[in-house]
Amino acid sequence: MAKLVEAARASFGDVEVRLTDPGEQRELPFTEQAERPIQVEQGIPSPLPAREQLTPARILVLGIGGGGINALDRMRAAGITGVRLAALDTDGQVLSSFQGGTSLLLGSRVTHGRSTGGDPEKARRAAEEAMEQIEDLVSDAHLVFLTCGLGKGTGGGIAPVAAQIARSRGALTVGVVTLPFSFEGEARAEKARAGLARLAEKTDVLIVIRNDRLLEIAPSISVNEAFQLADDVLLRGVRGISDLITVPGLVNLDFADVASVLRGAGTAMMGMGEGRGENRALHAAKSAVTNPLLEGGTIKGARRVLLNITGGEDLTLAEVTQIAEFIRRSAASEADLTFGAVIQPQHSGRIEVTVIAADFRAAPVEEEEKAERVRPVIPRRPVGENLDIPAFLRRPEG
Repeated sequence: MAKLVEAARASFGDVEVRLTDPGEQRELPFTEQAERPIQVEQGIPSPLPAREQLTPARILVLGIGGGGINALDRMRAAGITGVRLAALDTDGQVLSSFQGGTSLLLGSRVTHGRSTGGDPEKARRAAEEAMEQIEDLVSDAHLVFLTCGLGKGTGGGIAPVAAQIARSRGALTVGVVTLPFSFEGEARAEKARAGLARLAEKTDVLIVIRNDRLLEIAPSISVNEAFQLADDVLLRGVRGISDLITVPGLVNLDFADVASVLRGAGTAMMGMGEGRGENRALHAAKSAVTNPLLEGGTIKGARRVLLNITGGEDLTLAEVTQIAEFIRRSAASEADLTFGAVIQPQHSGRIEVTVIAADFRAAPVEEEEKAERVRPVIPRRPVGENLDIPAFLRRPEG
């Protein structure tokens, strides 16, 4: 409990932190405060100006290629607010289907409004031709998410260029990418690995989703539902960070707090959990520290952790403390935990936890060797084999 109060003071400065019973108008004993729903008392002095007087952090999500644009469409359908959405592609026909924000056609002299034909080098040249337009698009953004599928050409060629431009303008850059199914062949897998390596050099944080994990965790659901699971990683990540820095709560963070955790953090793991009923806080925390969709799948060994706790007006300080302490124990012993607690009236009866963990401690050599020994062998197809993928499994991808 004391740690939570100190964290609140670290965020707000040297101010008084207390709760009152609205019915009895008395200050509650410290131990009793922990079990009471959070009441935000008006008039507590703060060294900061009112939030509406501050320049709000501007968040931009770039959907690159068919896969990235599909993710934007799902975000718009989910009703996300407070962020800008922008679609980037060389294919005018693909862009014409996006109605949820800005559309930017790249490389008209390189591809003449058509696709890259699976050529990442052509996609790179198309992006470089449109560098001024991309720079205008990202110029006022504080945080830029880039989402795309890797393995064809568009995503692997355009995303690193766009990320470099955004980063050069001072934006915090977060990549959320998908890797192709094994059945798509070694040629696509190699393109994906090359694109991933280039993007890792240009982003502050990179979150990787392997499509093969969709087959492992949900083999019987529909194709559309499976891809919604992957897109939900992006949606929850954007919404979790946006809420942290824009929604007033018990422990508020600003963009500088978020940037201090994520800037230059490298490969990251994102986890989401929800809890209801008895022991809801612990259930939400346990669900959040693992994500079978993501590379790594656990926050164990993470030295930087960003935590968002969202609850209704019935959220208690004891629950916030329980979640924060569980997340800290699940990461590296020396982990730097930065967290915020947000109150949303519509969350009454439930708690949502979003965790972004990064800066992972390297595993001991013997553990890596053991993991290598037990890794399943996936047959590789010759490069260039014309693998006929059924149409219902195809998904537009950059």
